[in-house]
Amino acid sequence: MSGVFSGNQWTTASGSTWRVVIEPDFVNQVAELCNHLSLASKDTRATCEKIVEQAQAVGDGSSDAGKQKEVVKSLVSLVEEKGINPGAEPRDIEGFANLAAALVEQYYGSSSAESSSQEAEQLLVSLSSALSKTQSTESPAVLSARYSALSSLFNSLPESAASTTRSNILLNLFQLAASKDDLAVLSNATSALPTWLSAEWSISESSEADKTMSRFVAALEGASDKQEAGEAIRRMLQAYAGENTAEELREKLVLYTLASGTAFDVEGLPKTSGNSSIAQLREIFQNGTLADLSSFSGDLPAPLEKEKLQEKLQYILLADFASQKIGAEISYDEIAAALGLDSSADPEDRALEVESWIIATIRVGLMTARLHQPTNTASIIRASPRSFGNEQWKTLQTRLESWKSSVGNILDVVGKAVGPAPSQQYQQQQQRQSAQHHDAQSIVHAAADHQQQQGETVEVA
Repeated sequence: MSGVFSGNQWTTASGSTWRVVIEPDFVNQVAELCNHLSLASKDTRATCEKIVEQAQAVGDGSSDAGKQKEVVKSLVSLVEEKGINPGAEPRDIEGFANLAAALVEQYYGSSSAESSSQEAEQLLVSLSSALSKTQSTESPAVLSARYSALSSLFNSLPESAASTTRSNILLNLFQLAASKDDLAVLSNATSALPTWLSAEWSISESSEADKTMSRFVAALEGASDKQEAGEAIRRMLQAYAGENTAEELREKLVLYTLASGTAFDVEGLPKTSGNSSIAQLREIFQNGTLADLSSFSGDLPAPLEKEKLQEKLQYILLADFASQKIGAEISYDEIAAALGLDSSADPEDRALEVESWIIATIRVGLMTARLHQPTNTASIIRASPRSFGNEQWKTLQTRLESWKSSVGNILDVVGKAVGPAPSQQYQQQQQRQSAQHHDAQSIVHAAADHQQQQGETVEVA
């Protein structure tokens, strides 16, 4: 198709030439959008013909701005109801969205009336809703065009746009990406959303911000890739949740942190009221043991699994135990006891099991250690404690003082091996030269005195 927002008109040996329409008239703009929509179905075609007739009747006169607004509104309503032509090319989707948004801005956004501005934002939200309605058979290129169109629509909003307008357009992008498991598209948005809600969108009430965040969490939970969605939710809530955050969101943060295979900071999990399963599991991971988790009888909400929870808690407990032995060697038997492994098992089998737990804990980043298989011991280099309190601060102070003393001893040894510092050598050299000069002067004076004495002796004689 050719017209206002598309136009690969000619192809030459040196490339393609595009036709760009500068300030096209109102009727041509509406006709171009309707030509695109009419390809969807017969019903849509009939409605589009009526809209074009209305545009032709109105014309381009500025005195008919009110009627032009009605035409634009009818057009956007049709887009919201029927969606964009499913067979469109990627460039046509982006062009359609940009032209439709430009019409809304031209005939609604330029007005200083608050009601007109609100209506313009509602139309843009309706347009974003249409852009997010996708077909199951669409190509990746078409999906990418939808993402780009929604992103452009969101980024083109003026600073005065209401927070609800921003959140609704962004939410449509979230829902589209989640339905297609394209969560990588949302990486920047999920990182920025907590800041937008708390600082930039001028939401005066925290409860309103919590409701908005809950909608985005629900959108991500609709993805079929639960693991990736859970990680996105965890990162988003970790940057957002605080003491005054809604209970539901704090529980979601605890839930997805416990379900994560990469997040092990359980000390910072927010408190949740009541005696829910989430609250009990949070307490077990912060202060409990493997026995406490084994005896847990509450319901496990999805995506939590008992076996994975036990594995995660063992990593945390092993790292916590090793954090008390940094710089020392600990035996496999001590590690087996800390992990609650079967003490009656074959020694060789238990040693292999201990080594596998150490390696797995190193792999998830909770500690660094060296294994000594001949002696069945492990040298602990680094380990993360489950919590960091007074005891950990005291231990850290003791280690720092020990390291300070060790560094002082090393400096003394190095100083004795390489001699005095250059400044000291220079001072000593200056002192030696001064002493030699003094000695030379003494010899001269002594010789002069001796010669004078001889002269006096001769004269007396």
